[in-house]
Amino acid sequence: MSDPLPTQVIYAHYPKYLKPYNGSTFFHHNYMIRLQAEGQCHALIGGEPLSFRPGDLLLLRPGQSSEFSFEPDPDTGKVCSGSYTILCRGAWLESWWNASNRPYKTSILPSDSMLAIFKELVLERRTIRDNWKAASDLLLRTLCIHIDRSLQTIWSEPQSRSYVVQRMKQFIEDEERLSAPDFKVKDVARHVGLSESRASHLFKEAFGFGIMSYFLETRLRIARDRIHYMDSSLDHIAEISGFGSYSYFHRSFRKKYGISPKEYRSSFAGRFSP
Repeated sequence: MSDPLPTQVIYAHYPKYLKPYNGSTFFHHNYMIRLQAEGQCHALIGGEPLSFRPGDLLLLRPGQSSEFSFEPDPDTGKVCSGSYTILCRGAWLESWWNASNRPYKTSILPSDSMLAIFKELVLERRTIRDNWKAASDLLLRTLCIHIDRSLQTIWSEPQSRSYVVQRMKQFIEDEERLSAPDFKVKDVARHVGLSESRASHLFKEAFGFGIMSYFLETRLRIARDRIHYMDSSLDHIAEISGFGSYSYFHRSFRKKYGISPKEYRSSFAGRFSP
């Protein structure tokens, strides 16, 4: 007897790889929804070589093939890859898949609610709780709706990525935040609803430098302006600008401007404008 539910989740897992691994070719008999959540990996999708980074969504129909490999990142020398992987089938799913010509690989900005659905699907499939089939069916159909919304945002708002990175930039430039000693990348990522790795990747892709590099440079610029316009001691300026110690402030300032804070104060400030 066929399953009466509109969809059926065959497999829901979050495989994470921390060691090199080359998988074999897998021919799909069911639909596959895969979201790269952290790290990176390479794959052959229908024989086409592709790379996956956080936020990359893969949608495969039955009959297509995939082969994934997990190798050290050239920047870090470490292997790290984590993805939400769902194998599923059902009449509703087939109708949804055929209703739109979606690309099988797309880079999206997953919302917190979308990530929560992925996590809940994995939990439902792992624990096999009462009514887990019905719960998974509802979760899967809700996930498909979220996917369409994300894709629609990308297609209808080509500047959406620019908007996100500008939000991150504005978050970093907040003067009160710049003065706080415990700034972390995860704070920026949480502000725009992304993972740390995804936020870092988008920011560097947009501006050519990392979040922490921009944070330090902006903090130094604020401190430089304070030296120029305030009569406070250099120790006090270092403290209110968020530097843990004057030695760290002195070292960072000299590296950036080629001159010490004391020398800057006694020199013509305009010469050292960026």
